[in-house]
Amino acid sequence: MVSLAIKEFSDAGFIMAVLSVNAIVGTYQEYTAGKKASALKKVVKTYASVLRDGQRVELENGDISLGDIVFFESGVKVPANLRLVETQGRAIGVVTAIASQTKVGKIAS
Repeated sequence: MVSLAIKEFSDAGFIMAVLSVNAIVGTYQEYTAGKKASALKKVVKTYASVLRDGQRVELENGDISLGDIVFFESGVKVPANLRLVETQGRAIGVVTAIASQTKVGKIAS
């Protein structure tokens, strides 16, 4: 905008061209990254150890239903929103949207 104000039209045109190319390339990269992430989600399956009908079985995370008791250990991804029935003095890692990680003590009630 300053280039236009001081009537440097060639500079302003060049800046606008660079910004446009940058926006197009960025949009394309975001689009392809999203497609690749979706394809990766379809390929990578995660499983959970679940108590169902009195037996401990391994189920795909999408197959967990209401009433299943999920067992998890250190380093295992928690497959869904869960109610903690029993803990043994563990701290649970909470990852926020900005990818910072903190440890939070949780108490089963």
